Amino acid sequence: MVEGRYTAQENGVPQGGSLSPLISNILLTPFDWEMRRKGYNLTRYSDDWVITCRTKAEAQAAMQCAKKILEKLGVKLHSKKTRIIHVRAGFEFLGFKIKQGSRPLKLSSDKIKCIARQGQMYAYPTQKSIPLVNNCLEIA
Repeated sequence: MVEGRYTAQENGVPQGGSLSPLISNILLTPFDWEMRRKGYNLTRYSDDWVITCRTKAEAQAAMQCAKKILEKLGVKLHSKKTRIIHVRAGFEFLGFKIKQGSRPLKLSSDKIKCIARQGQMYAYPTQKSIPLVNNCLEIA
């Protein structure tokens, strides 16, 4: 629906629609099964997914495998969102930045609620996913 009017679509599901997650889960379930059957460590929520690999070669093979399976399902990878990245560089997934620390966190001690050590994995909310507290207080 655009500006209160229905528009015909040849393919795809509008982002943010109430049926979008359900349709993604139904369509991508065979993708989950096949990737796991091939031994890949897949984490998926609706149409967002991450495959964790031990080597760059394994990641490249996983990417090719994913492309083939998704093509059979009539789905194309989003070229700007699909990439191979080392966990030390970090990546965003479902509103969190996930990263392996290579040096101590640069946060004040009052903001760190757990023991984060150099070299360990950690996740923290992205700035976009943190509501503006001042705006919330003004509205209330």
